[in-house]
Amino acid sequence: MDAALQQTRLLQVGQAGAPPLLLIPGALTVAQGLLPVARVLAQRYRVGVLDVSVPIGGGECFSLQQAATLAANAVRHLASEGEQTLVVGESAGGLIGLELARMHPALVAGLVLADPPLAPAKLWHVRSAMQQAVQQAQAQGRIEAARFFAAYAQTLFGYALADGQSDREILYHPTLSECPVLTLVLTGDEPLWPARQSERVPCLLDAQDLWMLGQLDAPRLRVKRLAQCDHIFLRRHPEACLRLLAGWQADMRAQQPQRTENSSSASAQRFADDARYQQAFQAHQNGDLQAAEAGYRNLLAQHPAHAEALHSLGFVLYQRGDPAGAEALIRRAIRNNDQVPAYHCHHGVMLQALLRLEEALQAYDQALALKPDYAEAHSNRGTALDDLGRLEEALQAYDQALALKPDYAEAHFNRGNAVKDLGRLEEALQAYDQALALKPDYAKAHSNRGTALKYLGRLEDALQAYDQALALKPDFADAHSNRGNALKDLGRLEDALQSYEQALRIAPQHPGTHSNRLLTLHYREDRADGAILSAARAFGRRFDRSNAVVRHANRPDPARRLRIGYVSGDFRQHPVAFFLEPVLAQHRAEEVELIGFTTNARRDALSARLQAYLAGWHSLVGLEDADAAALIRAQGIDILVDLSGHTGHNRLPVFAYRPAPVQLSWLGYVGTTGLTTMDYVLADGWRIVMWCHRERSSCSPSRCGDCRTAISAFPCPITRRPSPRAPPSPTSSCLAASATRPSSRRAPSRSGRGCWPPTPRPACGSSTAAWMIPCNSATCARASPLPALPATWRRLIGRCGGVGVISNPIPPPPPVSG
Repeated sequence: MDAALQQTRLLQVGQAGAPPLLLIPGALTVAQGLLPVARVLAQRYRVGVLDVSVPIGGGECFSLQQAATLAANAVRHLASEGEQTLVVGESAGGLIGLELARMHPALVAGLVLADPPLAPAKLWHVRSAMQQAVQQAQAQGRIEAARFFAAYAQTLFGYALADGQSDREILYHPTLSECPVLTLVLTGDEPLWPARQSERVPCLLDAQDLWMLGQLDAPRLRVKRLAQCDHIFLRRHPEACLRLLAGWQADMRAQQPQRTENSSSASAQRFADDARYQQAFQAHQNGDLQAAEAGYRNLLAQHPAHAEALHSLGFVLYQRGDPAGAEALIRRAIRNNDQVPAYHCHHGVMLQALLRLEEALQAYDQALALKPDYAEAHSNRGTALDDLGRLEEALQAYDQALALKPDYAEAHFNRGNAVKDLGRLEEALQAYDQALALKPDYAKAHSNRGTALKYLGRLEDALQAYDQALALKPDFADAHSNRGNALKDLGRLEDALQSYEQALRIAPQHPGTHSNRLLTLHYREDRADGAILSAARAFGRRFDRSNAVVRHANRPDPARRLRIGYVSGDFRQHPVAFFLEPVLAQHRAEEVELIGFTTNARRDALSARLQAYLAGWHSLVGLEDADAAALIRAQGIDILVDLSGHTGHNRLPVFAYRPAPVQLSWLGYVGTTGLTTMDYVLADGWRIVMWCHRERSSCSPSRCGDCRTAISAFPCPITRRPSPRAPPSPTSSCLAASATRPSSRRAPSRSGRGCWPPTPRPACGSSTAAWMIPCNSATCARASPLPALPATWRRLIGRCGGVGVISNPIPPPPPVSG
């Protein structure tokens, strides 16, 4: 998809010198079908037809944002420097045109929407057609085609096709009302959708759409009713379309207000002089957000188009933790005055807070187009690039900001973050020191300086830096958590756990702190039950997203290739990657298709080597958990493997959305994740962790009926090593093998004197016990088969072999008596 977005995908017709016009067909329509229309329109315009079609089952679907990016590239190719383009979209192509106008208003002279599906979730015929296409493709065994239609409905129209899944209603009327360019909507004389008759396809705008369009307070919007207008009006009546466009453009030029820099400045000055605005602004400056909000709202009740009040009220909402409301207000401010660079820059800040990073970049670019020497916009643009993992580009943006404003403390701080993530720690320290020299009370700079010191092994210095940050900002949750990490590395485990607890009291929804605490508990505890299990369960409850889980479209067909996804932040020079590479090399491409999902922007030579084994590679960097889960689900993954557990760069909350029907944890972590959506733990033939919640003094999997685990062993062709000699059978005299601190875990004896393998034996009265049992032992052989294991999953295990699988690694708590 990235390569496709860089292409123009444009069919051109017409002569140079004529005004540019871009035709966007319906996205399931072949673009060549509009070429006859383009040749007629070429009498007056320089016409381009955008190809947004995707071969069914031959690739990913375009989202609205991706298709709008394609359209923007096409417009830049079609138009001359500084020239605006008339955009005409038919059917779903109208939604693409609307998104283009929203993202790139400076490129669009006007927008014509021929029969756009403005309320797709209400259009039962569109949804029904897509559902029928999915069902037919599944019945014919064309899984890729079925996946395409399901993903297309989600990415373009915004609703799910899964049975039992309520439609996510997306109404485009608010977007239409706030469209920053003059817009003409073409509708017909039969607004209601009757049964399809002959070849005539009536207009898709239903009665409710027409009513809602009539209620919009949108001075830039015009609705025109045409006899027998539908989404193929352009194709049937190109000459009439040419006359309509020419007439509408003439009216548009006559009604377009003439905006000049002086008039814009005069308008801004008039608003700035408003006494009520100044009073609200003064309250805002003094930190009285309640009074400021009331003042801005009172002013807007009298002057809804007051751009400064809209902008400032947006900042109040942002400070109150409502970036979505703030973004909507600042977008309205831009609609009323799009010549203020600060509006675009601050709009980018709101979009970035919503993790709409590509849109944030567009906002910063618009700010810089108006004011190229805008240091804050350069720096903010760098943070968006940083969040996207484009670190070298981010560095360039920070350097541009600092060239314009050398005393810009925030830009020095941001630059330090980028070089720290690139592993250039001494350079990061210098950047943080420069930021603190300019702004000594910069708590974030103190905290991040501490992290750089920690990575350099200067733990005591790091601890001092965190303490300085907390002295400035006692409620700084990240600094408390970072301080805990340094204390852990110093061996002060109790102090570390206290720091994590303090961080969680301030920010209980921060998954990283929960993970830090869980990992540290493994160093303190002698057992896997008790504190570790309790913390894992608490994590699972905190990030439970079972209400957001949707049904998967994966078909359990043993004849097709399995799609296996690996999620990790360690696809680089890291022990996990070293262990993973030989496993990837042994996968059979004719039977499995491997997809990598990286959670870390850092790449090196090993990253490239690993990527060569994979059929697909996607970055989850900068994506919200729900969006990351949607991306994974769109790939049709059958088995999703977590390689991080509660270690760095993990994205365990993504697994809580169950983006794949089978999910398991392997390799990167020694304990349970705590998620009920993590179905299995994958273990090798030498150590299997097993849980039992029965209160008994001794237990083995062969005779514990209440054990919440089933273990199965399979032959191992993947390791390609000689089979070890069979160890003696387990006896009751062996030591219990409960999970211990990583530093004190000892290898089992192979003396053949009854201590290999160790017989699992939990402590009396414990609610769980951790077991280490080799898969080739008699105990393991007597274990129960995996319950309800999918055939495709059994087939995969049969191919990979040499592993033990533990289902449901988190047992339910024992019943409470009485």
